[in-house]
Amino acid sequence: MPDVNDDIAVRIWCGPDDPPHGQKSQYNRVLNSIPPNENVFLKAYNISVKMAKDISPMLLDLLEIASYIYCTDQSKTRGGNTFPKDGRKWYRQFELSIPVRCPEIWNDSQIVNKLNELLRFLANDDYQFELRKLKTDFSVDSYIEFDEGKPWFKPDSILLFSGGLDSLTGAVEELQGDNRKVALVSHRSVSKIDKPQRDLVAELENRYNAKGRICHIPVWVNKEKGITKDANQRSRSFLYASLAAVIASMTGLNEIKFYENGIVSSNLPIADQVIEARGSRSTHPKSLKLMSEFFSMIFGYDFKVTNPFFRKTKSDVLKVLKDNNGQELIEMSRSCTKTMSSTKMHTHCGACSQCIERRLAVLYNGLEEYDPGDKYKTRLFVDKLESKEDRMMIVNYVSHSRLLEELDIDGFYERFPDGYNLARAMEPPINVAGQKLFEFHNRHGKQVAEVINRQIEKQVDNIRTGQIHPNTLLGMIIGNIKPNKEDKIPSKYFPTPEGTPWENIEIEVISNDSIRVRVGDIIKRYSGFDIGFTDERKGDLLDHQWGLLQLFAEKNGEVSTHTIGYKSDLKKPIQTLNRRLRLFFQMNSNPINRYSRESGWTTKFKISDKSYGKS
Repeated sequence: MPDVNDDIAVRIWCGPDDPPHGQKSQYNRVLNSIPPNENVFLKAYNISVKMAKDISPMLLDLLEIASYIYCTDQSKTRGGNTFPKDGRKWYRQFELSIPVRCPEIWNDSQIVNKLNELLRFLANDDYQFELRKLKTDFSVDSYIEFDEGKPWFKPDSILLFSGGLDSLTGAVEELQGDNRKVALVSHRSVSKIDKPQRDLVAELENRYNAKGRICHIPVWVNKEKGITKDANQRSRSFLYASLAAVIASMTGLNEIKFYENGIVSSNLPIADQVIEARGSRSTHPKSLKLMSEFFSMIFGYDFKVTNPFFRKTKSDVLKVLKDNNGQELIEMSRSCTKTMSSTKMHTHCGACSQCIERRLAVLYNGLEEYDPGDKYKTRLFVDKLESKEDRMMIVNYVSHSRLLEELDIDGFYERFPDGYNLARAMEPPINVAGQKLFEFHNRHGKQVAEVINRQIEKQVDNIRTGQIHPNTLLGMIIGNIKPNKEDKIPSKYFPTPEGTPWENIEIEVISNDSIRVRVGDIIKRYSGFDIGFTDERKGDLLDHQWGLLQLFAEKNGEVSTHTIGYKSDLKKPIQTLNRRLRLFFQMNSNPINRYSRESGWTTKFKISDKSYGKS
């Protein structure tokens, strides 16, 4: 069926039974994970018979609910990365009717509200649930592949295992000691990552004398063709946390662990491309806190979802692997986000954020021989960056790291106001958490700087003789070229409260080079230079986008063909101004409405000219 109007919730019927007579047309899609007529396929492998038979009806409900949410997440497009229709399609509304075995548990308003709160933060979507009684049950082995040849496995810890460097290092740490047993829960969405994960587990068993001490539980989730409309999978971590939590509940444990470095988990915006829900929140401290609260509610006892690596940078994590003699495993691990484009020759693209972070950590720890550069399609410092997307991602990553190196703690929290929310989600007291958060981000900046300094020294002769191509990262760093002048990073950001709509923001132009911003009780003043409106050709002047913002202020937020000073082609300048304001306010949708013949361009926020003589 076609997608519904942006302002109407997508209604999805889940389960093997049909919607009530005469109501089928009210649902946009039917999803079913229960055989024999399923179109959602959930399979967990390598769980022993005894463990599997301990799955309670409530735990089966949890697996199915999480699977339906995961598939629903991909069933409606967010509109792509260009924010069509002013970004309105990024935020979606879903209504799911799901059959459950234990409606008395799932219809508890506190549990449903906590699930909604978790999904709203994790995926930036709104969900409404109707949890009805399941009419016909089915065999557990429809989901679980029993391994008859293995005895009941009682792990000491349960980890989410992607096969990347962070989760690999976490597994190595957990295996220290001869008797520790570890359950590794893996996500497999494509066959390309199946064999690398299996090979890595086998090598862990051999290297750390861990035969019989590792239970690897790969989870496949597939759907019929045609269901997937969007590649974003913001709710994926909830599905795999749910499976890990089910295994924990069956084995008497009250904790599952995501091993992820704190730079990725914090997800501070490095650039306009990665803000709010567009950057993953899968291991954000608040996500893990909400998961912990949700699982505690349904299990009836205190349950924890933790990240032992939150205070470590990627370079710190790799040092842990090195200290535990795991460096030879690096080449077997996979970090790249572009899995489908990987080949045997190039297992990593080299230009996505995960590849950049991996390569810098390897270079910082002097482990290049264990992670050959020719395995990357793009070698980080010396290969020409063909696409603008790759150039901007790498330049913004390095610029972000440089900023983290240079800022003191006060500047850090002024520049990254979301840091306050991160600190609140960490272990109290908040002043200690805030200090620790700043420290590992600052350390990350210094580690990246050290790697860059080493690379410059290594290539000094090529730099001196002009043999460094300007479209390489090294060429950009030494000043042969600069990033696109339109894509500027502000030195200050407005501390926009989470959930604030553009309509609640007020901008006042109070002089030729400064504005005052009001959001509720927050009032701050900024110069145009603070927020990235500097003219690169004339460093002491502001650019044309600043003039456009002033024009909107003079006309109280409306610029049309009847506006004095109107330029015939403002489409590109408006796009640039949209990007600048989204980044400054750390918002996800465009602040300026699309052009209409009646009113031209209009701002969603309030804007006025309060400069001398005009107030």
